[in-house]
Amino acid sequence: MSPNNEQKLNDALIRLEYLKRELEDDINTLNILQYTQESVGKSLLGLESLKDANSFEIMVPYGSDIFFPGKISDTEHALVGLGNNIFKKVDVKTLKEKLTNNFNELNSNIEKLASTINHLQEEGEKLETEINNIYQQMLGKGK
Repeated sequence: MSPNNEQKLNDALIRLEYLKRELEDDINTLNILQYTQESVGKSLLGLESLKDANSFEIMVPYGSDIFFPGKISDTEHALVGLGNNIFKKVDVKTLKEKLTNNFNELNSNIEKLASTINHLQEEGEKLETEINNIYQQMLGKGK
């Protein structure tokens, strides 16, 4: 076996392992972005259902599987959680705009990441072909 082919094979295997790890990380990130986009979309749909109602009854969660009947009386404003039990009163129109912008930005990032994933997969396939070719050359010379 040629030391040159062994080095090429080793280098290609290292690159392939790096690509697989990068691909795995990107797929995990894509899943998180898609989940976040779904949550934002659900929030937007919920806000859209408020537009024609002055007040209506809802179920207010209180702990695990415990609900109280409630009524939304102010459909012009919402309380948005900022973290650490801190809330900010926000105009619903402004909130819809912000959520729509977030949704669109997430969509753009998802599209870019999906394109990157496709590119990495293609690059990985080429690398696997290269590895197989090098391996076949090594087997042919080993006879």
